[in-house]
Amino acid sequence: MNAIIYNGLTLNVSNLPVDDYWSFIINGAVELPAYFIVWPLLQTIGRRYLILMSSSLGHCNISPGCRWTLASTMIVCGIGCVSAMFMPTDYPWLVASASFIGKFGVGSGFAVIYIFAGELYPTVVRAIGMGMSSMVAGSGLLLAPHIVKLGDYMKILPLLIMGLMALSAGICTFFLPETLGAPLPMTLEDAENFGKRQGLFTGASEKRKKRESAPLIASQFRNKTNSLIL
Repeated sequence: MNAIIYNGLTLNVSNLPVDDYWSFIINGAVELPAYFIVWPLLQTIGRRYLILMSSSLGHCNISPGCRWTLASTMIVCGIGCVSAMFMPTDYPWLVASASFIGKFGVGSGFAVIYIFAGELYPTVVRAIGMGMSSMVAGSGLLLAPHIVKLGDYMKILPLLIMGLMALSAGICTFFLPETLGAPLPMTLEDAENFGKRQGLFTGASEKRKKRESAPLIASQFRNKTNSLIL
């Protein structure tokens, strides 16, 4: 869904009520501060909650974590896109600014989502899981031009659809486990049990442990080397 919204907002610049060239430049420029802002927050607020932080962090006594990062960015994107519907048509730059805020949010989410997904998949299927996620995201890109095409009937309709998609994605992120500071799941069983003790508004409380597989592999390598020498 992140990929659909990201590419949809990129293609939707022609539906904005401002100059196409300026809207294209600004639409791309807002991604730069998004990346610079989101990276430090990944290490403090975390992946999951950053998506919803802007709307929830001020009202909840929580320990933020990785999921807050992803959640807040998608909520910002959704609010920005949906708010364009309520902007007065006499001020076209207000409508365009709402779209740019949405692009800022989803651009930040793009910087988070691959890190978050990689930490959710267990080691035994991490490469396959990331590949499948990329394939599904690429398949979903087929919908982006069709959503933008709806602007021929109502200019604001693509922003409304993508805004609702972003809001739903941000809310669904709350149900994913927090990964900041947590040990990476190694097996399928670890992945199934991962985050079961976390609440809906709970951040990561575990410290990431050093992988036990690394010294195990090293010791096995030393044993094989010693046996060859002997």
